[in-house]
Amino acid sequence: MVSCAEELLDYYNNILSYLQNNSGLPPIVLNKFDPKQLVNKIIDKAMPIAQRKGLNLSCNFQYDLTNAIISDTYRIGAILEQLIDNSIKFTKEGKVVVTVNMFAINPALSESEQQHREMVFQFMVHDSGVGLSQEIRQHLHEKIDKFDVATQYHGLGSGLSFVKRLIGELNGEIEVTSEKGKSTTIVCNIPIKLPLLDDLIYDT
Repeated sequence: MVSCAEELLDYYNNILSYLQNNSGLPPIVLNKFDPKQLVNKIIDKAMPIAQRKGLNLSCNFQYDLTNAIISDTYRIGAILEQLIDNSIKFTKEGKVVVTVNMFAINPALSESEQQHREMVFQFMVHDSGVGLSQEIRQHLHEKIDKFDVATQYHGLGSGLSFVKRLIGELNGEIEVTSEKGKSTTIVCNIPIKLPLLDDLIYDT
């Protein structure tokens, strides 16, 4: 497995800049990567900003994560980093909590049937910030095909706009619960695959 976590952190900002100036998205690239390493790198990058604001930024792994999954590393990293950045930005005091989980889409399959099984990589970002209005929450729950990335929704920051589009590209789902002035919780469920030992890098 090629370790490129530090390079990915720079790429996340580049992909968001790309999206701000283009209605389309760069091609999806599926590759093997260590999900726990990726999450920890993003947390480490965001920690100094949270500390300067006096916020408690923490991460909980609810699943003994495998050291390799197959997905688009850049998109997953960009989604998580943007959600954490948004939470820190709009939280004046309190906490930002990231929870990471992974589970089988169909746990009823036998072990042999699950050799190439699809899994769900889930991360939840909860904050004690200003919350989202009902209008914004409703827009985030609309189908991806109703969303034009080239047109920023009124009141919806470009960060959340891009997150929604990136999740759609990965055939994932986003769930939002928020109480205005109190808290926001965003849950992302993204289908991924577990590689075999001889799996290589795939481009699509």
